[in-house]
Amino acid sequence: AAYTVSSVGHGDIVPANMLERNLDSAIMIVSQMAAAAIFAEFNFLIGTASHWRAQRHQRLTQTVGALTNMRVPRALCQRVLAYQDFVWEVQKERRAKESMCDLSVVLREELQTIVYHRLVMQAPFLHKLSVESLRQIISSLRDSVHLPSDFVVARGSEGSELYFMREGVAGIFLSTNAPTWND
Repeated sequence: AAYTVSSVGHGDIVPANMLERNLDSAIMIVSQMAAAAIFAEFNFLIGTASHWRAQRHQRLTQTVGALTNMRVPRALCQRVLAYQDFVWEVQKERRAKESMCDLSVVLREELQTIVYHRLVMQAPFLHKLSVESLRQIISSLRDSVHLPSDFVVARGSEGSELYFMREGVAGIFLSTNAPTWND
């Protein structure tokens, strides 16, 4: 099989002298190494995908078991699982943060600045702040994920946080009564 990879056909042309045999051997070795590297890359990709799939399945199983033991209503159970699906599928960067916890403080601040700077600068009232003030705001930001039926802030509650929306849609309800989700 290795000889066929490096030959010109099916054995109809063979090396005639020592130089040709050495060249043919070298080509066979290099071609086998190249084929092994390709298969190693495929193996790595499949292994990585399997690892993440197994982690997701384990987390789902644990969550369903915990919710069942707590006798959580079905609607809330569905919301919890929908949230986890959302985080898993849409917010891959959130999962990637786990792998970045070993970074130095300087590197984490630089990454956070890249991720949040444009978002913060979209707020016109922050344009006049000093660079140091903006840096403080950016370093204080934390991601928060909310599903369609979640309330981020309720009317009448004391405000102590500032929210920036990176993606998605939010509604503002001025009524004192909670809206129905068919509205």
